[in-house]
Amino acid sequence: MMKHTILKRLACFVLVSVMLLPLLASCTEKLEENQIALAWHQGVITSGSHKTPNALMDGEELYSYSDVIHLEKAGTKLTFRDDNSDGMPDTERAGKDVYVISHWVEKNGEWVLESAGDHYTGSDNLDWRLESFGGDGVGYTYVSTYDNEYIRLCYRSGQTADNTRKFPFAKVYVTATDEPGTLTRIPAEQKAVELRRTVANAAATANSDFYDKGLEGLTVYCLGDSYFDDPAVGFNWADILAAKYGMTLKNYGVSGSTIANNTTIQSAGGMQPGATKGTNPMCLRIAAKMPQNGKPDIILFDGGRNDFSKEIPMGTTESMDESTFRGAINSCIAQLKERYPDALIIGITCWSVTRTRSIDGLTQREFGQAMIEQCAYNGIPCIDQIDEDFTDVHMDQAWFRERYCKSPTDISHLNAAGQIRYFPKMEKVVSEMYAAYLSSKS
Repeated sequence: MMKHTILKRLACFVLVSVMLLPLLASCTEKLEENQIALAWHQGVITSGSHKTPNALMDGEELYSYSDVIHLEKAGTKLTFRDDNSDGMPDTERAGKDVYVISHWVEKNGEWVLESAGDHYTGSDNLDWRLESFGGDGVGYTYVSTYDNEYIRLCYRSGQTADNTRKFPFAKVYVTATDEPGTLTRIPAEQKAVELRRTVANAAATANSDFYDKGLEGLTVYCLGDSYFDDPAVGFNWADILAAKYGMTLKNYGVSGSTIANNTTIQSAGGMQPGATKGTNPMCLRIAAKMPQNGKPDIILFDGGRNDFSKEIPMGTTESMDESTFRGAINSCIAQLKERYPDALIIGITCWSVTRTRSIDGLTQREFGQAMIEQCAYNGIPCIDQIDEDFTDVHMDQAWFRERYCKSPTDISHLNAAGQIRYFPKMEKVVSEMYAAYLSSKS
């Protein structure tokens, strides 16, 4: 009996030992200098040009992707090599449809591809080369630009379900350096990435207690002036809205543009052809620039400030005269309704500013009020930005401009802090207007 028990225990010990051998072998494998221990998985991380874009496709054969790697300090250099020699499982390398190096963020306990981050494909088209060729293979080198970057690696390894157990994965090496980060070598790209990250952070933190699932995944068009097109700031509240809800945003704003098309402007001395004429008029841009077959869910239509300052005549409520402000608004709304019959069109007024023009004594607030009236006349909602109780935007106040405008004398343009501060108000009003629109259609 005792002999039988001993034999049984010995058999169990042998079985467990055999099962643990692969694990023990991997644990005791000696790492080379600067090599890091890293787990690889069968699958691919796709780029935006893949038929399934920007995704981690777990289990996809011929590719391998790594666990998330934490690069704690800026200037950390990471290198790895895709061996394409004849003796390897695969002699090809990753192309433009694969992110060889990608940035990740943790959300709700899961790692997700950072939408705002910098990612690099196997055949990169940037001004510098991520790859270095030598022998039968390609080496990849990346240097972190910031502290605490989280990345994954992916390459064409040749891994399949049949060969995984004995697979020779790429070795990864990490060293601390004083080298400039990969991203800093391309200033324009670095600026774009930092801008996207600012927007993404605002989307995640501004008004975090409010969320409307009904806004998820919508397509939004913007038609307007510098309220939507301000290169100096680089983003506006609509960009934050799109980032928060995964919207497709198409921005057709043009800085300095008028709604009306008027090449002969009034002045104190009479009519002056070409004097301070309207520029890039929106009433013409709809047909010229906006897609005929687009399918927007919402169209944000703003204007008025430039029509006021460029002395565009006010016009009358029922007019379709595009040389006047009211007539051009009517024309724009009619064109948008015809082109995009299923979209909610939302008008947006100019800011409340105490300005009176000498030509006819009209004020900027009157142009804002005219936008509200013309939207009502055409049966669409309008966001009243001349109502400071709603906006909490005070362009007449020096303290406000100092904090939230591009300069202390700027009465039109919110800076980055101003856009982030203003976003929650616009998020809620767009949410309310879209819900009312859907209700009216049901």
